[in-house]
Amino acid sequence: MYVPLLFVHSLVRWLVLASAVFAIFRAFRGAAKNAPFEKIDNRAGFLFLGLCDLQLLLGLILYFGVGIYSRTALLDMKGAMKDSILRFWGVEHVTAMLLGITLVHVGRALSKRASTDLAKHRRARNYYLAALVLILAGIPWPGTVYARSLIPTL
Repeated sequence: MYVPLLFVHSLVRWLVLASAVFAIFRAFRGAAKNAPFEKIDNRAGFLFLGLCDLQLLLGLILYFGVGIYSRTALLDMKGAMKDSILRFWGVEHVTAMLLGITLVHVGRALSKRASTDLAKHRRARNYYLAALVLILAGIPWPGTVYARSLIPTL
């Protein structure tokens, strides 16, 4: 169960990043041109949010259910804090991702409630961009001791 779930989680990562870039692009464009907040702008934010929530669900199953590193870290958090790999998987990765996804939720809610189209675009842009930075910081990039492959394999 661990390997297929990790494979799907790794694939969904790319969908999250692509949807983030698209939503941020739409928000930057809309703010720069003072354009109306169109249906596609709303859908871009919704897609980013939905994929983040799917990724969160998969991640929580890995973290609390079948994840090897997280389970080891949860058994001995004091010891995990001394090991960079266990600290990353047990604390840093999950914290960065939870904060990032929280910013996506807040940004989407605040952008929908804004009174002007310009404010909607600006709020979406700012929150989605901050979320993307946190998400990128929490990814196990190649070259790090906790690295994962950029292209998932079964």
